[in-house]
Amino acid sequence: MKLYNLFYVILATGIFACGTKQVKPVPTQQEQPNRFEKMNSLTWLEGRWELKMHDTLSTEIWQRKNDSTYTAISMDISKGKDTLRYEEITLEQRGTDMYYIPVVKGQNEGKKVEFKLTKFEDKNLTFENPEHDFPKKIVYRISGDTLLPAISGPMQGHDVKMEFPMIRVK
Repeated sequence: MKLYNLFYVILATGIFACGTKQVKPVPTQQEQPNRFEKMNSLTWLEGRWELKMHDTLSTEIWQRKNDSTYTAISMDISKGKDTLRYEEITLEQRGTDMYYIPVVKGQNEGKKVEFKLTKFEDKNLTFENPEHDFPKKIVYRISGDTLLPAISGPMQGHDVKMEFPMIRVK
């Protein structure tokens, strides 16, 4: 008789212990805040962009790498097929901050230079790095099928702004 009582006490303890455990429901996609909302809104940047100027073809090719990163290759090629400039760009979100990170072959000892996002509007991005020599500011905006990147900052004692209107290549 004592063995049966012990069995019921153990069984009841196990049932009550399991019954009081609360399981939290997993939030649905709509309930979870989208921490990559800014990155998700940049689909307009994806693709191949070109600018033909004199005997040079400038190209940028942007693609989405993952939830927090876009990558690009940017280059200038002369009519003689010589690469005049080659740059790898990463657009990266870390926490709530976004960075434009170029690595230009033959510049800055091949090291990354980070420009922090300072302005984010519909299709207008501004990145700045006040510590960098030139440029200090990089702007990307779009109008129709034209990408309008621009760089600016002081150069040889003057404020300089350079724009590079690029057309989407289909």
